[in-house]
Amino acid sequence: TADVRAYQMLDPQVQIFGNTALLTYYFTYSGSSGGKDYSVSGRFTAVFVKRGGKWLSVHEHESTIH
Repeated sequence: TADVRAYQMLDPQVQIFGNTALLTYYFTYSGSSGGKDYSVSGRFTAVFVKRGGKWLSVHEHESTIH
């Protein structure tokens, strides 16, 4: 199993378009898996829709940067 030790959200941006919102940010995280340390960086995007007065996540995407 993987053990995440640190997670950092960088440059978060929220854009709202009526009842739809877009969250984007860069991330880095590190930890260990199988006795080996690792470090990952990338970009995260989430789309939210407001229904019944609540924001619901309808789509998420994460891409790593190599």
